[in-house]
Amino acid sequence: MNFGWNLLRQTAKGNTDNVFLSPANVSIALAMTANGAKGDTYAAISRLVGAPGEGLDQLNGDYAALQTLLKRSDDKVSVSLANALWTKVGVPLDPAFLRRAQDTFGARVSELDYSSAAAPATINQWVRDATNNKITSIVDRIDPSLILLLTSAIHFKGMWATPFDKTKTTDMPFNLPSGKAQPMPMMLRTSKMSYLKTAVGQMVQLPYAGNALRMTVLLPDSNTSADAIVDTLNAQTWRTWQSAFTVKQGTLRLPRFTAQSDLGLGDALSQLGMGIAFDPKQADFSGIHPPPPALVISAVRHKSFVAVDEEGTEAAAATSIGVGITSVQPADEPFVMTIDRPFIVAIEDTATGALLFAGVIRQPL
Repeated sequence: MNFGWNLLRQTAKGNTDNVFLSPANVSIALAMTANGAKGDTYAAISRLVGAPGEGLDQLNGDYAALQTLLKRSDDKVSVSLANALWTKVGVPLDPAFLRRAQDTFGARVSELDYSSAAAPATINQWVRDATNNKITSIVDRIDPSLILLLTSAIHFKGMWATPFDKTKTTDMPFNLPSGKAQPMPMMLRTSKMSYLKTAVGQMVQLPYAGNALRMTVLLPDSNTSADAIVDTLNAQTWRTWQSAFTVKQGTLRLPRFTAQSDLGLGDALSQLGMGIAFDPKQADFSGIHPPPPALVISAVRHKSFVAVDEEGTEAAAATSIGVGITSVQPADEPFVMTIDRPFIVAIEDTATGALLFAGVIRQPL
């Protein structure tokens, strides 16, 4: 869980746009990549996305179980996951690495002619299919120095357990970081909800149908900001907050919005301790292909999408990894929570605590 909040903090730092990402998707992609890492490179990746000192078999077992638990498919809530390896034609990769990717992560393995103009289109079509057309591309061009592209995708669609009444949605001002206000369609709910007032802001939980997944929205108090909260937020604080919610009568106004992000995660992952995997002099990915040549992660790209309306939420994300050469208790009175300024949002699995999506929404669209 710490990985998700740490990654959000690093990517939100200095970023003035919306930052929305899928920690679950990124961690699955990195865990798949860890299967080709050795020594200190494996240790650096596994420290981020696994348990301390976790060996490869245990890491793979954990991620196989996580993917099984996350996947859902019914009329009201669905979570789908997909993984793929795109290998460079004529470059044989370690069979054990490919087999683990298929067995543990259900990865499709395809050989591609990277020099072909059709190669990026093939990968992007896979991404569109895997994200219900919400992410339309993840690769613009393929660097000729690459010998492998790993891609991972997640798509979520959930109907609220209690939908918002569309007839009560009205335009209200949303205060942007610039100080300007823009009109936004503001949804309204007055009912009993899981609510928490903390020292930094108000929080509300909005379960999806079946209660297996929920969205948590954190509205910072006027004397702080979403960025300041994210800068210190960690898994322990989040768990403490989640355990302190109580059901309370109140009024919630939440924007109907969409948001997208296109993030390069190399710098953020390096800051979190994975720099060795990007260092041509130190990285060890001999479990993918024995040297020579020596391999290194050249780039990690993550694209995401979220849409929230009166009926529910749809969100998707895709990650590509290129491997190449060189609390305070709430008061008794009903609460009022009007989300009219930048806020923090998270979508999580209630049973596992897995953070499917998290973001800082500064300017809803």
